[in-house]
Amino acid sequence: HGRRFGTTTALSGSDHENNQQYALAYDFAWAGWEQGNVQLFHNDSSTKQLTHETRAIAVPPVALEREFNYDQEHDGFDFSLFRTRQWGGAEHRIGLGLQWLQTDTTELRDGLQTNLLTGSSSNVILGEALPVRDFPNSRSRELGLFLQDEISLEGGNWELIPAIRWDDYQLDPRPDEIWLEDFPDMEVASVSENDFTPRLGVVYH
Repeated sequence: HGRRFGTTTALSGSDHENNQQYALAYDFAWAGWEQGNVQLFHNDSSTKQLTHETRAIAVPPVALEREFNYDQEHDGFDFSLFRTRQWGGAEHRIGLGLQWLQTDTTELRDGLQTNLLTGSSSNVILGEALPVRDFPNSRSRELGLFLQDEISLEGGNWELIPAIRWDDYQLDPRPDEIWLEDFPDMEVASVSENDFTPRLGVVYH
């Protein structure tokens, strides 16, 4: 801290966070399925950090204004169905569902350095030309499908729950002019992954 703030005579900051959520849910029964549910949701979250630093004893004396922004927007969809059946002397509660989520992420650092003697300003702070993005704007998509069976045994004391889930994940980086100006030769990589996950649960009531 001594080397970094050795010429700092004043330092202040202000952080702002904003979060907005919207959701719509609907419960229903349909064609022998006793329990169905659909949910749609949207979430907007943003963080802004502002700092003001005065270096009055630096050569030359300067004032530094920095701004950091991080924003995420989520859109999602959940769907599930459950029904109960008697098979093989046991009660089966069969469930299936689908989940989808899309996330847009942006990040930006900006700032201004002002010479307190001349009043001239520059967007270069400590050798870094602003604004900059530390990573490109990106969009990710997640999709999940599941199927499970809650099997009630021995009069309901024991429950066996076999299940399987399939997940797909896609990451799509979206470089803009700000990113390309600072990293013109850096190659960004997309991500595409999917896999099955089997599970087996045993419950004793």
